[in-house]
Amino acid sequence: MKRLLAGIVLFGILPSAPATDPLAPFAARIAAIQQAIAEADGLDGYYATGYRQAETAYWLYLPAWMAIHAGKLSGHSVRILDVGCGYGMLLSLAVEIYDGQGSCLDIKEYLPRAVREQYGLEFVKANAELDPIPGGPYDVIIMTEVIEHFNFHPLPTLQKLHDALAPGGRLFLSTPDSAQWGRLYDFHRSLDDIPLPPQANETRPKTTDEHRWMYSASEITGVLEAAGFQVMKVEYSPGIRGRHFNIVAIRP
Repeated sequence: MKRLLAGIVLFGILPSAPATDPLAPFAARIAAIQQAIAEADGLDGYYATGYRQAETAYWLYLPAWMAIHAGKLSGHSVRILDVGCGYGMLLSLAVEIYDGQGSCLDIKEYLPRAVREQYGLEFVKANAELDPIPGGPYDVIIMTEVIEHFNFHPLPTLQKLHDALAPGGRLFLSTPDSAQWGRLYDFHRSLDDIPLPPQANETRPKTTDEHRWMYSASEITGVLEAAGFQVMKVEYSPGIRGRHFNIVAIRP
């Protein structure tokens, strides 16, 4: 992914937003957060020179959906968990949208310490597939550009995330659409062929951080529903090489 993004930035090929930009109301806040991350990560670092230019194309619709949800919440401090938050851009924006408390669960700490402190974020180093989901119940769980990296069948992990949400809580998710990205058969021939995560008493396996399965519309909505979620909305964000699903699902 890093090599792909570097090539896209080098040749100036970035996706165009829809005619009506869903991110327009958030533009100033996004720019401020991105600048804080770039300065903390290093202005010649990967975030500033690569990822910053492309990341909003993955989750174009999610902030507006968060704002609608935030308007329905009152009377308590909103708890937000970002599974695989990376540099923390969307989590920091969600904290501002919800005026809430944000936590990041990731296998590696890309999240700059200065950004953690500025936005009051908590970082937990863990693997969502192999470890318990810390804290909760959460009002909001974010998982963007992560599920395609899962080493194991997604159902058990999605069930854990479902159980970590409060009733009525939202899951905001993005992932590449196989209809445009193409199928990936390097590891498995079908979704059903993907093995389940190991049991707690079994040896903890080694995992890799790479694209392992590209989902179709029926697969991603089907596995969310099997985990107990109600899929509320699906849109297509333009992405950089092909479109991405933007999904909001609720724990009934």
